[in-house]
Amino acid sequence: MYLTLCEACSNKCIGLLRNFKLGINRCYHSENVFGFKKKYKSVHQALEELPFNNLENDTKIRLATDLLKSQSFDNFLAKKFAGVKRYGGEGAESMMAFFSEIFQLAAQDSIEQIVLAMPHRGRLNLLTGMLNFPPVQMFAKLKGNPDFPDNYQATGDVLSHCKAVNPVSMGKTRAKQMLSKDGDYGNNSRWSDKVINIQVHGDAAIIGQGINQECLVLSGTPHFEIGGSIHLVVNNQLGFTTPAERGRSSRYCTDLAKIISAPVIHVNGDYPENILKVTKLAFDYQRKFRKEVFIDLNCFRRWGHNELDDPTFTNPALYSVIRSRQTVPDLYSEKLITDGILTEEDRKQIVNGHYDWLNEHLKAVEHYQPQDVSFKKQWEGFIQPEDVITTWDSGIDIDLMKFVGSKSVQYPENFEIHPTLLKTHVKNRLSKVAEGANIDWSTAEALALGSLLFEGRVTWEKCIFGANGFVVAYIRPYENHSN
Repeated sequence: MYLTLCEACSNKCIGLLRNFKLGINRCYHSENVFGFKKKYKSVHQALEELPFNNLENDTKIRLATDLLKSQSFDNFLAKKFAGVKRYGGEGAESMMAFFSEIFQLAAQDSIEQIVLAMPHRGRLNLLTGMLNFPPVQMFAKLKGNPDFPDNYQATGDVLSHCKAVNPVSMGKTRAKQMLSKDGDYGNNSRWSDKVINIQVHGDAAIIGQGINQECLVLSGTPHFEIGGSIHLVVNNQLGFTTPAERGRSSRYCTDLAKIISAPVIHVNGDYPENILKVTKLAFDYQRKFRKEVFIDLNCFRRWGHNELDDPTFTNPALYSVIRSRQTVPDLYSEKLITDGILTEEDRKQIVNGHYDWLNEHLKAVEHYQPQDVSFKKQWEGFIQPEDVITTWDSGIDIDLMKFVGSKSVQYPENFEIHPTLLKTHVKNRLSKVAEGANIDWSTAEALALGSLLFEGRVTWEKCIFGANGFVVAYIRPYENHSN
C-alpha cells in the first residue's frame, strides 16, 4: 500500500506544507512487512515537524557560501577550460547542501569513516569545495599533465563515471567495517556505527541500470549487510538527451526503492534550506533503523550532458525555460540579502574570494609536480610491479588439495542428505579428488577457493543452492527442513 503525504496528514498540515513550499510529496512504505509500519510512522511524523525546524542565520550563511562557491567554481572552469568536458553542477548546486549537512551530521554522530560513491555530475565541485582536493592537481590534470610522479607506471581519472562504483563502495564499506570491528565484526555493535556508505545517483542511471537493483536486493542479506546506505538522486530530469517520460515507465526515477520498501523523500532543489532538513531526516532514519533511505533531489541541468553539447537541439522547449531563469545560488543569496541576513558586499567577497583562490592554484600549475601519495597508511609496504614478467608457483600440495576437496562435501553424522546429491555430488567429488583425474568445473572451483580460504586470503559466497546438482556449497536435511 502506498499513501501520499496528503492522504496521511490532516488538512491543516497539508495547507502548512503547501505554504511552506516543502518539496516532499511522497514516502513509500509497506504497512505491515518486517516492521515497516513503525518506520513509516517515524518518517511521516518527522515530515510533519520539518516546517517548524527553523535554521539559524549562521547555517543559512554557510549554506549560501557553499552554493556560491560551487557556482564560482563552475564559472571559473567554464572560462579557463572552455573546451574541456567537466560535467559541472550548474542547476544542481543544491546537492552541496546535502553534502555539507551529511558530513557535519556524521561527525557529530562519531562516525569515523564515510565511503562515498558518486557519478560525474558536480564531482569536481565537491572534490575541491569540501573534500580538500587541491585545485592545482585538478587543473594540471585538465591540462593533460600526468597524475603521478615519473617513477609511477599508473594513471587516474577523476572525471570518469560509471554505476559500477556502487557495489565497489558497498564492498569497501564492508571491508572497512571488518577492519574497524564494526557491526557483526565487533561486540555489541550495530552495522555502520563507525563506517557509513553514501551513494549518489543520476535520475536516468538509477532506474535504467540493473546494477542498482542488484545492490538493493542484496543490501540486507548476510555477508552483504552494511547497515543501510543513504542515497542521493540528483534528478535533473534528463538522461543524456532523453526526457523522463521516454526513459522509464514508472512515475518516479526512485520507484526502484519500492522493491525493498525504502522510504523516498522528494525535495525541490530550488529550496536549499529544505534540502538541509530532509538530509537530517534521512540521516536520522538511517541511524535509527540502519536501512536504506533515498532523497530525490529535483533539479535541472543548465547545459547539455557535458558542456560541449547543445541541449537545444534535442530539448528546445525545456531549455528555453532553463535559460530564462536565475541560478539557485543567486536566488537563495538574494533571498538572504532581502531578509537582512547577508549583504551584497558579503556575496561579492564570497564569489570573488573563491575565484581568486582558484586562480592562484591555476597559476601554480606551471611549477606543479605530482605528489607521491600512493602506498600510504594501510597500503604501506606495497610496491609497484617491476618491468619484468614474473612467474609465481601458485600450486598447492596434493594432500592439501585432497583435504579441501573432502571438506567441501563433508556433512555431519546422522544427517539425511538428498539421495541424488549423495550420489552425483558428494561421492562423485570424493572419487575424482582421490583419483586426481576428471576434475569437473565445480570441483576445480571448490578446490581453488577452498585453498584460498584455508590460507585465510579470501571470503567466499558464490552459490548456496544449485539446481543442477553440482554447483552446491550448502546442503540442507532432506526430510527435516527446519535447519
